[in-house]
This record gives sequence, structure tokens and C-alpha cells, in this order.
Amino acid sequence: MDRFVIFNKATGKRYGMESYGGYKEWNTERAAKAALTRLKNKHLKLFEKDVAFAENNGFLRGDREGMKEFNSDWKVYEALCGSEVVTYDYFYENEPMVERTNLMGGNKYMERLNRPSFLSPASESYYR
Repeated sequence: MDRFVIFNKATGKRYGMESYGGYKEWNTERAAKAALTRLKNKHLKLFEKDVAFAENNGFLRGDREGMKEFNSDWKVYEALCGSEVVTYDYFYENEPMVERTNLMGGNKYMERLNRPSFLSPASESYYR
């Protein structure tokens, strides 16, 4: 049985983070697509909320496009728009590897881009 994930092929980023730092997988393609739609809507609404706050408090004077450049929710929304639902096997085969440095020994090593920080020797939280 295939499992499905949300994956941006251009950036190599996987979406659908759970509260404990792991990534969510869905049993059906339809459930994963619904989750992708919910994530897009969530980040678009958060961006709209930030714009409304800025306009109501005099921080933004018609420069909505300028706000897109600095707003993290807009950047996540754009990345989600470029994402698609793929099987876990496809994701695993195509996930990019990155070079990181071990904090304790200073040795360079390769690890998967989407590895949670608490599982990476390059992160301080790994040693806690």
C-alpha cells in the first residue's frame, strides 16, 4: 500500500509537519491533496490577517506586493503552490542530500534535506 506525501520538487522541501517534529504521511492521494489545500488556505489566511493588521494600524499604505517579499506565510504559500502529492517511494528516491557539519567533531557529512533538527548531529538539540 502506497503512502503519500506533499513534496516540492523544485526546492526538495517536504510539507506536513506534525507537532513533535515528524512529517505526516497519508494513506490515500485524496487525503494528501485535501491536506495540501488546507495548508495553502491556512497560510493565505494568515498572510491576509497580517495585511489587514498592517493596514488598520498604518504600517502598510498600499504596498501589498512589498509585504509579500518579507512575509513568511506568503513564502510558505508560494512554496505550497509549487508542491504536489507524490508517493513516499518517489519522495525518498528524489529527496536532495545536503552537506552539514557535526557540532561535536566538526566532521562534514551528508544527510537528507528534510531530516528533523533533533535527529541531526549538526543541531544543538540533537545532543540534549
